[in-house]
Amino acid sequence: MTSAPVNPESHLILLGGGHCHVEVLRHFGDKPEAGLRITVISRDKFSAYSGMLPGLVAGHYNFHDCHIDLPRLAKYAGATFIHAEITALDCNKKRILSPAIAPIDYDILSINTGATPKLPQITDNAVPVIPVKPVEELLGAIEELYRQLYDRKRTCHITVVGGGAGGIEILLAIKYRFSRLNHITGYRLINSDTHILNKHNRHVQSKFTSVLDSHRIEVINNERILKIDSKGIYGNNDYFYETDIVIWATGVSPPDWIRTTDLALDQDGFININQNLQSTSHANIFAGGDIAGMCDMPRAKSGVFAVRQGPVLASNLRRFYQNKSLKAYMPQHQALALISTGDRYAILSRGCAYAAGRWFWRIKDWIDKRFMARYLK
Repeated sequence: MTSAPVNPESHLILLGGGHCHVEVLRHFGDKPEAGLRITVISRDKFSAYSGMLPGLVAGHYNFHDCHIDLPRLAKYAGATFIHAEITALDCNKKRILSPAIAPIDYDILSINTGATPKLPQITDNAVPVIPVKPVEELLGAIEELYRQLYDRKRTCHITVVGGGAGGIEILLAIKYRFSRLNHITGYRLINSDTHILNKHNRHVQSKFTSVLDSHRIEVINNERILKIDSKGIYGNNDYFYETDIVIWATGVSPPDWIRTTDLALDQDGFININQNLQSTSHANIFAGGDIAGMCDMPRAKSGVFAVRQGPVLASNLRRFYQNKSLKAYMPQHQALALISTGDRYAILSRGCAYAAGRWFWRIKDWIDKRFMARYLK
Protein backbone atom coordinates (compact mmCIF):
# COMPACT_ATOMS: atom_id res chain seq x y z
CA MET A 1 0.00 0.00 0.00
CA THR A 2 1.17 3.52 -0.73
CA SER A 3 -0.66 6.81 -0.56
CA ALA A 4 -4.14 7.59 -1.88
CA PRO A 5 -5.77 10.91 -2.77
CA VAL A 6 -6.87 12.92 0.22
CA ASN A 7 -9.17 15.90 -0.10
CA PRO A 8 -7.84 19.39 0.67
CA GLU A 9 -8.60 20.69 4.18
CA SER A 10 -8.11 17.21 5.58
CA HIS A 11 -8.12 16.35 9.26
CA LEU A 12 -5.16 14.44 10.73
CA ILE A 13 -5.67 12.98 14.20
CA LEU A 14 -2.69 11.93 16.27
CA LEU A 15 -3.99 9.43 18.81
CA GLY A 16 -1.58 9.27 21.73
CA GLY A 17 1.47 11.30 22.69
CA GLY A 18 4.29 8.78 22.45
CA HIS A 19 7.81 9.08 21.06
CA CYS A 20 6.64 8.95 17.43
CA HIS A 21 4.03 11.66 17.76
CA VAL A 22 6.21 14.20 19.50
CA GLU A 23 8.44 14.00 16.41
CA VAL A 24 5.41 14.39 14.13
CA LEU A 25 4.40 17.55 15.99
CA ARG A 26 7.92 18.96 15.78
CA HIS A 27 8.02 18.10 12.09
CA PHE A 28 4.82 20.02 11.31
CA GLY A 29 5.78 22.86 13.64
CA ASP A 30 9.04 23.38 11.76
CA LYS A 31 7.24 23.16 8.42
CA PRO A 32 3.44 23.66 8.52
CA GLU A 33 1.32 21.99 5.84
CA ALA A 34 -1.33 24.28 4.33
CA GLY A 35 -4.83 22.77 4.38
CA LEU A 36 -4.05 20.06 6.92
CA ARG A 37 -5.82 20.40 10.27
CA ILE A 38 -4.15 18.50 13.11
CA THR A 39 -5.66 17.31 16.39
CA VAL A 40 -3.78 15.52 19.17
CA ILE A 41 -5.80 13.32 21.56
CA SER A 42 -3.93 11.99 24.59
CA ARG A 43 -4.75 10.64 28.06
CA ASP A 44 -1.62 12.44 29.32
CA LYS A 45 -0.63 16.07 29.06
CA PHE A 46 3.03 15.24 29.41
CA SER A 47 4.88 12.66 27.31
CA ALA A 48 7.56 10.82 29.29
CA TYR A 49 10.84 10.02 27.55
CA SER A 50 11.53 6.41 28.50
CA GLY A 51 15.31 6.70 28.22
CA MET A 52 15.48 9.08 31.19
CA LEU A 53 12.88 7.48 33.48
CA PRO A 54 15.36 5.38 35.50
CA GLY A 55 17.36 8.57 36.07
CA LEU A 56 14.20 10.34 37.22
CA VAL A 57 13.37 7.52 39.64
CA ALA A 58 16.96 7.55 40.95
CA GLY A 59 16.81 11.31 41.49
CA HIS A 60 19.29 12.41 38.80
CA TYR A 61 16.61 14.34 36.88
CA ASN A 62 13.48 16.26 37.71
CA PHE A 63 10.05 15.83 36.11
CA HIS A 64 10.50 18.50 33.43
CA ASP A 65 13.92 17.19 32.41
CA CYS A 66 12.32 14.10 30.90
CA HIS A 67 8.71 15.05 30.12
CA ILE A 68 7.50 16.82 26.99
CA ASP A 69 4.64 19.30 27.41
CA LEU A 70 2.18 18.03 24.79
CA PRO A 71 -0.23 21.02 24.76
CA ARG A 72 2.73 23.33 24.29
CA LEU A 73 4.23 21.20 21.51
CA ALA A 74 0.81 20.91 19.85
CA LYS A 75 0.53 24.71 19.89
CA TYR A 76 3.93 24.97 18.21
CA ALA A 77 2.63 22.64 15.48
CA GLY A 78 -0.60 24.62 15.07
CA ALA A 79 -2.53 21.61 16.35
CA THR A 80 -5.48 21.32 18.72
CA PHE A 81 -4.80 19.34 21.90
CA ILE A 82 -7.59 17.30 23.52
CA HIS A 83 -7.02 15.70 26.91
CA ALA A 84 -9.04 12.48 26.76
CA GLU A 85 -8.72 8.70 26.77
CA ILE A 86 -10.05 6.89 23.72
CA THR A 87 -12.25 3.83 24.16
CA ALA A 88 -13.30 3.00 20.59
CA LEU A 89 -12.42 3.53 16.95
CA ASP A 90 -14.82 3.17 14.02
CA CYS A 91 -12.59 2.66 10.99
CA ASN A 92 -15.46 2.51 8.50
CA LYS A 93 -16.94 5.85 9.58
CA LYS A 94 -13.42 7.22 10.26
CA ARG A 95 -14.45 8.31 13.73
CA ILE A 96 -12.79 8.46 17.17
CA LEU A 97 -15.01 7.70 20.19
CA SER A 98 -14.59 8.53 23.88
CA PRO A 99 -17.06 9.01 26.74
CA ALA A 100 -15.26 12.23 27.64
CA ILE A 101 -15.72 14.01 24.29
CA ALA A 102 -18.05 14.11 21.30
CA PRO A 103 -17.16 11.79 18.38
CA ILE A 104 -14.41 13.21 16.16
CA ASP A 105 -14.06 12.42 12.47
CA TYR A 106 -10.72 12.10 10.73
CA ASP A 107 -9.34 11.75 7.23
CA ILE A 108 -5.91 10.50 8.30
CA LEU A 109 -5.23 8.77 11.62
CA SER A 110 -1.97 7.95 13.36
CA ILE A 111 -1.90 5.81 16.53
CA ASN A 112 0.92 5.99 19.07
CA THR A 113 -0.78 5.27 22.40
CA GLY A 114 1.72 2.72 23.69
CA ALA A 115 0.78 -0.47 25.54
CA THR A 116 0.72 -1.79 29.09
CA PRO A 117 2.28 -4.87 30.73
CA LYS A 118 0.40 -8.17 30.87
CA LEU A 119 -0.70 -8.79 34.45
CA PRO A 120 -1.33 -12.16 36.14
CA GLN A 121 -4.35 -13.08 38.26
CA ILE A 122 -4.64 -10.52 41.07
CA THR A 123 -7.05 -11.30 43.89
CA ASP A 124 -9.03 -8.82 45.96
CA ASN A 125 -6.97 -7.13 48.67
CA ALA A 126 -3.74 -8.25 47.02
CA VAL A 127 -0.45 -6.55 47.80
CA PRO A 128 -0.04 -3.44 45.59
CA VAL A 129 0.89 -4.30 42.00
CA ILE A 130 2.26 -1.37 40.00
CA PRO A 131 2.81 -1.79 36.24
CA VAL A 132 5.69 0.25 34.81
CA LYS A 133 3.16 1.71 32.36
CA PRO A 134 1.30 4.04 32.49
CA VAL A 135 4.42 5.89 33.57
CA GLU A 136 2.70 8.55 35.67
CA GLU A 137 1.05 5.92 37.86
CA LEU A 138 4.43 4.25 38.42
CA LEU A 139 6.10 7.53 39.34
CA GLY A 140 3.27 8.49 41.68
CA ALA A 141 3.39 5.11 43.44
CA ILE A 142 7.17 5.29 43.92
CA GLU A 143 6.95 8.81 45.35
CA GLU A 144 4.19 7.78 47.76
CA LEU A 145 6.17 4.73 48.90
CA TYR A 146 9.27 6.88 49.45
CA ARG A 147 7.25 9.34 51.53
CA GLN A 148 5.81 6.58 53.70
CA LEU A 149 9.21 5.02 54.28
CA TYR A 150 10.81 8.40 54.96
CA ASP A 151 8.09 9.15 57.53
CA ARG A 152 8.72 5.69 59.03
CA LYS A 153 5.10 4.68 58.59
CA ARG A 154 5.94 1.22 57.28
CA THR A 155 8.60 -1.31 56.36
CA CYS A 156 8.69 -2.75 52.88
CA HIS A 157 10.01 -5.62 50.78
CA ILE A 158 10.08 -4.72 47.06
CA THR A 159 9.79 -7.24 44.22
CA VAL A 160 10.24 -6.39 40.55
CA VAL A 161 8.89 -8.91 38.04
CA GLY A 162 10.68 -8.79 34.70
CA GLY A 163 14.31 -9.59 33.93
CA GLY A 164 14.73 -7.31 30.92
CA ALA A 165 16.57 -4.00 30.82
CA GLY A 166 13.48 -2.03 31.88
CA GLY A 167 12.84 -4.04 35.03
CA ILE A 168 16.49 -4.09 36.08
CA GLU A 169 16.98 -0.36 35.50
CA ILE A 170 13.89 0.53 37.53
CA LEU A 171 14.90 -1.79 40.37
CA LEU A 172 18.44 -0.41 40.59
CA ALA A 173 17.12 3.16 40.37
CA ILE A 174 14.73 2.51 43.28
CA LYS A 175 17.56 0.88 45.25
CA TYR A 176 19.73 3.96 44.70
CA ARG A 177 16.95 6.41 45.59
CA PHE A 178 15.94 4.48 48.72
CA SER A 179 19.50 3.70 49.88
CA ARG A 180 19.36 6.14 52.80
CA LEU A 181 16.12 4.72 54.15
CA ASN A 182 16.29 2.10 56.87
CA HIS A 183 12.92 0.45 56.40
CA ILE A 184 13.52 -1.70 53.31
CA THR A 185 13.59 -5.36 54.32
CA GLY A 186 14.78 -6.63 50.95
CA TYR A 187 14.77 -6.42 47.15
CA ARG A 188 13.98 -9.21 44.71
CA LEU A 189 13.98 -9.63 40.92
CA ILE A 190 11.86 -12.40 39.38
CA ASN A 191 12.65 -13.38 35.81
CA SER A 192 10.80 -15.88 33.61
CA ASP A 193 13.85 -16.70 31.46
CA THR A 194 16.93 -18.79 32.19
CA HIS A 195 19.11 -15.67 32.36
CA ILE A 196 18.42 -12.02 33.02
CA LEU A 197 18.65 -9.76 29.96
CA ASN A 198 18.10 -12.68 27.60
CA LYS A 199 18.16 -10.35 24.55
CA HIS A 200 21.72 -9.22 25.39
CA ASN A 201 25.10 -10.91 25.15
CA ARG A 202 26.63 -13.04 27.91
CA HIS A 203 29.08 -10.31 28.96
CA VAL A 204 26.23 -7.92 29.69
CA GLN A 205 24.32 -10.67 31.49
CA SER A 206 27.36 -11.51 33.61
CA LYS A 207 28.05 -7.87 34.48
CA PHE A 208 24.50 -7.23 35.62
CA THR A 209 24.44 -10.48 37.58
CA SER A 210 27.48 -9.14 39.44
CA VAL A 211 25.89 -5.70 39.90
CA LEU A 212 22.67 -7.15 41.33
CA ASP A 213 24.65 -9.43 43.63
CA SER A 214 26.75 -6.51 44.90
CA HIS A 215 23.51 -4.70 45.77
CA ARG A 216 22.27 -7.79 47.65
CA ILE A 217 19.28 -8.13 45.33
CA GLU A 218 17.82 -11.62 45.25
CA VAL A 219 17.42 -12.90 41.67
CA ILE A 220 14.96 -15.69 40.83
CA ASN A 221 15.19 -17.09 37.27
CA ASN A 222 12.88 -19.53 35.44
CA GLU A 223 9.82 -18.38 37.36
CA ARG A 224 6.51 -17.32 35.85
CA ILE A 225 4.09 -15.59 38.18
CA LEU A 226 0.58 -17.04 38.17
CA LYS A 227 -1.17 -15.21 40.99
CA ILE A 228 -0.74 -12.37 43.47
CA ASP A 229 -2.81 -12.15 46.66
CA SER A 230 -2.73 -10.40 50.03
CA LYS A 231 0.26 -12.45 51.17
CA GLY A 232 2.49 -12.23 48.13
CA ILE A 233 3.40 -13.91 44.86
CA TYR A 234 2.79 -17.44 43.59
CA GLY A 235 4.98 -18.87 40.84
CA ASN A 236 4.56 -21.74 38.40
CA ASN A 237 7.16 -23.81 40.24
CA ASP A 238 4.93 -24.04 43.32
CA TYR A 239 6.99 -21.39 45.10
CA PHE A 240 5.56 -18.60 47.23
CA TYR A 241 7.34 -15.26 47.63
CA GLU A 242 6.34 -12.95 50.42
CA THR A 243 6.55 -9.27 49.52
CA ASP A 244 4.89 -5.94 50.28
CA ILE A 245 4.84 -4.37 46.83
CA VAL A 246 5.23 -5.65 43.26
CA ILE A 247 6.47 -3.62 40.31
CA TRP A 248 5.46 -5.33 37.07
CA ALA A 249 7.93 -4.87 34.21
CA THR A 250 7.22 -7.70 31.78
CA GLY A 251 6.15 -7.65 28.12
CA VAL A 252 3.24 -5.46 27.06
CA SER A 253 -0.21 -6.18 25.67
CA PRO A 254 -2.42 -3.99 23.45
CA PRO A 255 -5.39 -2.02 24.82
CA ASP A 256 -8.76 -3.78 24.74
CA TRP A 257 -10.35 -1.28 22.35
CA ILE A 258 -7.95 -2.25 19.54
CA ARG A 259 -9.58 -5.68 19.35
CA THR A 260 -13.01 -4.13 18.71
CA THR A 261 -11.86 -2.35 15.53
CA ASP A 262 -11.62 -3.61 11.97
CA LEU A 263 -7.86 -3.04 11.93
CA ALA A 264 -5.65 -5.93 10.89
CA LEU A 265 -3.76 -7.16 13.94
CA ASP A 266 -0.64 -9.29 14.31
CA GLN A 267 -0.58 -12.59 16.21
CA ASP A 268 -0.13 -10.75 19.51
CA GLY A 269 -3.03 -8.35 18.93
CA PHE A 270 -1.03 -5.25 17.96
CA ILE A 271 -1.80 -3.13 14.88
CA ASN A 272 -0.24 -4.79 11.84
CA ILE A 273 1.80 -2.26 9.87
CA ASN A 274 3.97 -2.43 6.77
CA GLN A 275 7.39 -0.85 6.18
CA ASN A 276 5.72 2.52 5.64
CA LEU A 277 4.29 2.36 9.20
CA GLN A 278 0.89 2.10 7.52
CA SER A 279 -1.93 -0.24 8.54
CA THR A 280 -2.05 -3.30 6.30
CA SER A 281 -5.85 -3.05 6.23
CA HIS A 282 -6.57 0.71 6.18
CA ALA A 283 -4.41 2.92 3.97
CA ASN A 284 -5.33 6.13 5.84
CA ILE A 285 -4.24 4.77 9.24
CA PHE A 286 -0.66 4.73 10.49
CA ALA A 287 0.84 3.51 13.76
CA GLY A 288 4.15 3.41 15.62
CA GLY A 289 5.73 2.47 18.92
CA ASP A 290 4.53 -0.34 21.18
CA ILE A 291 0.97 -0.36 19.79
CA ALA A 292 2.23 -1.51 16.39
CA GLY A 293 3.86 -4.65 15.02
CA MET A 294 5.76 -4.71 11.73
CA CYS A 295 4.55 -7.71 9.78
CA ASP A 296 7.74 -8.10 7.72
CA MET A 297 10.41 -7.16 10.27
CA PRO A 298 9.19 -7.72 13.84
CA ARG A 299 11.24 -6.02 16.56
CA ALA A 300 11.18 -5.87 20.34
CA LYS A 301 8.88 -3.35 22.03
CA SER A 302 11.48 -0.73 22.84
CA GLY A 303 11.64 3.04 22.99
CA VAL A 304 14.72 3.07 20.76
CA PHE A 305 12.67 1.76 17.81
CA ALA A 306 9.83 4.22 18.46
CA VAL A 307 12.29 7.12 18.43
CA ARG A 308 13.70 5.95 15.10
CA GLN A 309 10.20 5.53 13.65
CA GLY A 310 9.27 9.14 14.46
CA PRO A 311 10.92 10.97 11.53
CA VAL A 312 9.67 8.36 9.00
CA LEU A 313 6.12 8.54 10.39
CA ALA A 314 6.18 12.36 10.27
CA SER A 315 7.37 12.32 6.67
CA ASN A 316 4.83 9.69 5.58
CA LEU A 317 1.86 11.48 7.12
CA ARG A 318 2.80 14.56 5.14
CA ARG A 319 3.47 12.57 1.96
CA PHE A 320 0.18 10.70 2.30
CA TYR A 321 -1.68 14.02 2.52
CA GLN A 322 0.22 15.25 -0.55
CA ASN A 323 -0.54 12.00 -2.42
CA LYS A 324 3.15 11.16 -2.77
CA SER A 325 4.87 7.81 -2.48
CA LEU A 326 5.76 6.80 1.05
CA LYS A 327 9.15 6.10 2.62
CA ALA A 328 10.10 2.77 4.15
CA TYR A 329 11.25 2.52 7.74
CA MET A 330 14.22 0.19 8.06
CA PRO A 331 14.80 -0.84 11.69
CA GLN A 332 18.36 -1.60 12.70
CA HIS A 333 19.12 -5.26 13.38
CA GLN A 334 21.09 -4.53 16.53
CA ALA A 335 20.05 -1.52 18.56
CA LEU A 336 22.57 0.19 20.82
CA ALA A 337 21.57 0.04 24.47
CA LEU A 338 23.09 2.04 27.32
CA ILE A 339 21.64 0.43 30.43
CA SER A 340 22.01 2.35 33.68
CA THR A 341 22.76 0.85 37.09
CA GLY A 342 21.13 3.53 39.22
CA ASP A 343 24.32 5.31 40.28
CA ARG A 344 25.49 7.28 37.21
CA TYR A 345 27.13 4.20 35.74
CA ALA A 346 26.02 2.50 32.53
CA ILE A 347 26.70 -0.63 30.53
CA LEU A 348 26.87 -0.58 26.73
CA SER A 349 25.29 -3.46 24.83
CA ARG A 350 25.02 -3.97 21.11
CA GLY A 351 25.15 -7.42 19.54
CA CYS A 352 28.33 -9.00 20.93
CA ALA A 353 29.76 -5.65 22.03
CA TYR A 354 30.09 -4.83 25.70
CA ALA A 355 31.63 -2.00 27.72
CA ALA A 356 30.91 -0.40 31.09
CA GLY A 357 31.79 2.66 33.13
CA ARG A 358 30.77 6.11 34.31
CA TRP A 359 31.86 7.49 30.94
CA PHE A 360 29.01 5.59 29.30
CA TRP A 361 26.50 7.10 31.71
CA ARG A 362 27.77 10.54 30.68
CA ILE A 363 27.34 9.58 27.02
CA LYS A 364 23.81 8.34 27.73
CA ASP A 365 23.04 11.54 29.63
CA TRP A 366 24.28 13.64 26.68
CA ILE A 367 22.27 11.63 24.13
CA ASP A 368 19.08 11.82 26.22
CA LYS A 369 19.37 15.56 26.89
CA ARG A 370 20.05 16.22 23.22
CA PHE A 371 16.89 14.27 22.33
CA MET A 372 14.78 16.23 24.82
CA ALA A 373 16.16 19.61 23.67
CA ARG A 374 14.46 19.14 20.30
CA TYR A 375 11.01 19.35 21.91
CA LEU A 376 11.54 21.97 24.61
CA LYS A 377 10.74 24.87 22.29
